[in-house]
Amino acid sequence: MVDDMAAQRPQVLIAIDFQEFNQRLARKARALGIPVVFFIAPQVWAWRPRRVRKAPQYADHIATLFAFEKPLFAPYVRTTHVGHPLVDNIAQFLSEHHNTPQKDQIGLLPGSRYSEIKRLLPVFLKTAHRLWQTDNSRHFVLPKAENIDAQWFSALVDQYLPDPAFKSAVCIYHGQSRLVMQQSRLLLIASGTATLEAGLIGTPMIIGYKTSALTYAIGKLMIKTQHIGLPNIISQREIVPELIQNQLTVSELTQAAEVLLTDETAYLQQKKNLAALEKQLGEPGAIKRLAGLINDYLRQPRLTGGQSD
Repeated sequence: MVDDMAAQRPQVLIAIDFQEFNQRLARKARALGIPVVFFIAPQVWAWRPRRVRKAPQYADHIATLFAFEKPLFAPYVRTTHVGHPLVDNIAQFLSEHHNTPQKDQIGLLPGSRYSEIKRLLPVFLKTAHRLWQTDNSRHFVLPKAENIDAQWFSALVDQYLPDPAFKSAVCIYHGQSRLVMQQSRLLLIASGTATLEAGLIGTPMIIGYKTSALTYAIGKLMIKTQHIGLPNIISQREIVPELIQNQLTVSELTQAAEVLLTDETAYLQQKKNLAALEKQLGEPGAIKRLAGLINDYLRQPRLTGGQSD
């Protein structure tokens, strides 16, 4: 790839995420005199914040997803906040789907990685059972991520559905997670990008996170954010309950869920806070702004230093 760049001399290299690989490639490009626009900045706000000082080594211009990232990078490299493509993506989804939340439907979204599902699904299903025992009009929808083997997933679910009556209250969907988000009154959801999707759709949620003890211990030493859920990180305060590691128990999750299912004031307050997420992410048109930035950049001399737009 470096040889191809050296031979073809592109006008600009556009690096999108995939940090370790792209940063190495971008350094090679800059050594060849090829300017680099880097979209999706390294998460220096989460861990190893000193990495921000290395940005001029691999980027001439950084385009950020989040507004709070801009002041972190601007002293070191030309920086523009373009916004998050999910804003447009979810807006299009909502324009095509007009489902209203079902009063008694609760979505269970335990993630899209095997290790994550194995840790979260048992807690989510045991919590669902307790919620159903309190009110058996409640039903639960469980979307299986498309990359997860259906037979493996169904077998794992069956381990935690010993009660035939409760089993009839649980429905597995294949994909369609956004429909589940839109149709549910409440979500029990793994931390990750799905929480941002759910937030933009406007569905109240409780975020769960659990990993190995060793990974968690290392993470606590390295990660600098106060929160783990993207809605909370972007809002820079807890607008969505988070249950992390040892806090994520059936008892704690059931209690948090019952608050949002039965306390209308708490429920509406979370919906109000989630409605503010889109403004914090920027106006629709992130990709158009990125394209405009690149077009403008191609017409200008190479730019370096601590300027920002």
